[in-house]
This record gives sequence, structure tokens and C-alpha cells, in this order.
Amino acid sequence: MSSGVIVCMIRSHGPKENRKAFEVVKRLYRPTNGLSDPGVVGLDLAGDEAMFPTIKFADFYEEAGRLGIPTTCHAGE
Repeated sequence: MSSGVIVCMIRSHGPKENRKAFEVVKRLYRPTNGLSDPGVVGLDLAGDEAMFPTIKFADFYEEAGRLGIPTTCHAGE
């Protein structure tokens, strides 16, 4: 069995601190990553969306989209 890693940004850390995590994603993501070639497979955002609105992190999602990096976002928990 193999697996991939989705790097999770944490809302309460703010955009500046999460930029470091995003730079790791950009450096380690490869479109071929997956179950046969484990590695970074995507980007996520988690945490208190009421206190830290998703819009503050929109730049990350726009950039990830341009780079073809899959994304997810925790919301409404």
C-alpha cells in the first residue's frame, strides 16, 4: 500500500505563515504523484472559518489552480 500527502494550511496561522507550507507544496508536488508514486498530491485549508474567512487564502487557491495543484477546503464543520 502507498499513499500521498495533502499539505494542510491552518487558517489561524494566517496567510504569511501558510505561505511557507504552500511553497513546500509547490516544490514537492508532481502531477504524476499518486498511489503508484507517493508524494504531495494536493493542498488543503482547515480551521475556524468564522474567525479566519476563506477569502484571506484565495491567492493560494488561485495560484494552485494555475499550477494544476488539486485543492480541498474544510468548511462548515
